[in-house]
Amino acid sequence: MRLRSPFTLYSRETSKGAVWYASWYDADGRRRIRSTGIAARGASNRKRAEVKAVQLVGRPGARSPTLAEYARDFYRWEASTWIARQHAKGRGFNRQWAQSQQAMLDNYVLPRFGALRMDALTRPMVESWLVTLPLSNQTRNQMLYGLRTVLREAESEGITARNPLEHVEPMGKGGRKRDVFSLEELRLRSLRRARG
Repeated sequence: MRLRSPFTLYSRETSKGAVWYASWYDADGRRRIRSTGIAARGASNRKRAEVKAVQLVGRPGARSPTLAEYARDFYRWEASTWIARQHAKGRGFNRQWAQSQQAMLDNYVLPRFGALRMDALTRPMVESWLVTLPLSNQTRNQMLYGLRTVLREAESEGITARNPLEHVEPMGKGGRKRDVFSLEELRLRSLRRARG
C-alpha cells in the first residue's frame, strides 16, 4: 500500500517562467499554497521541488505552537539557543539589546498575539496592530525587527511554512513637523526661563 503524500506538487506559469508550487492542508484543514522557487522544467527540478516542498510543509499534521510557546524565552540571555548560536557565529550583540527585545515581546507582542498559533499570524494583522501603538516609529521598527527574527527562525526550523513578516516595510522616519516659534511663544518661553 502506497502512503499518500502530505502535499500536491504542480507547476504554474509566472512572469519568470514555469515554477513548481506545493499545495497542502494544515492541521486546521486550511489549504496552503507556496512556491518552491524551483523551475518547472526537467525531472531533476521536480525532485528538487519535492525536497523544498517537504521543507515548506514541515511536519504534516503537527499542531503549530502558539507564539507564546515558541517565543517565551527567545531573547532571554541565559536560555536562548538562538542567542547562543548567534554568538557562536561571531555575531555580536549585547545583553542589554537582548533584554530590550525580550521586554518588547513580554510587554507588547505576547499579550496581543501570544495565544495565537504561529501559522495563523498574518502580515495585515501585525501591521494593523503596530500602527495603533502609542510608540515612536523607531520603537515600532525595533519591535517589528524582533518579531520578524522570531518568525524567520520558526520558518527555518520547519515549525511554520512561511514568515508572514518577511516583506514588511519598516515604519517611516515620521518625525514631528518642526516650525519656528511665534513672537508670542518666544515671549512666554522667556518669561518661564526668567522665573526659573
